[in-house]
Amino acid sequence: MYVRSGTPKYFCRKCNNKIPIVDLEGVVYDELKAFFANPEQIAEHLRATKTRLSEKETALQSHQREIQKVRDEMTRTHKLYVDGEITAQGFGTFYRPAEDRLNQLNSALPKLQAEVDLLRVNNVSGDEVLAEAQMIYPRWPKMTIEEKRPIVQALIEKVIVGKGEVELSFSYAPTSEELCKSQQQLRGSG
Repeated sequence: MYVRSGTPKYFCRKCNNKIPIVDLEGVVYDELKAFFANPEQIAEHLRATKTRLSEKETALQSHQREIQKVRDEMTRTHKLYVDGEITAQGFGTFYRPAEDRLNQLNSALPKLQAEVDLLRVNNVSGDEVLAEAQMIYPRWPKMTIEEKRPIVQALIEKVIVGKGEVELSFSYAPTSEELCKSQQQLRGSG
């Protein structure tokens, strides 16, 4: 959503929904209060992050085992060829599909590793998150839009504005690093 110049409302180009700036910011403020004031909700977000991390680590390990399995199969096929047990045609019949599979697995590996690394970085202690959140919330009304924007973008996945209602979906609990950066920026500008 965007604010058109000369109007006090956010406007969505896709659906033409409009909401006054003060109303949307009030909803965001109330949702942040509910989010940050609920340690159980933050703990649940952190548990979900740990679960996703564990699942991704398991998937990464499985992926790496599959790569090794294909490599071992390729090595056995090559040894059979070198020992004269299979012909060049037979070698190609077995080796090419394995080589294609290995290339697919290797090309998918960096993305999976990056997902695991990102989840590891974001996996922080709940106490750190709560402490930083409790510092941001009281300052929220005094913050400029430029100060609020990165926090909202980091916390909120989507905003749905309907007739008479606004729904916010939090993407994840913020990392302490993100909250610390926000605090440092606020201290520097305040």
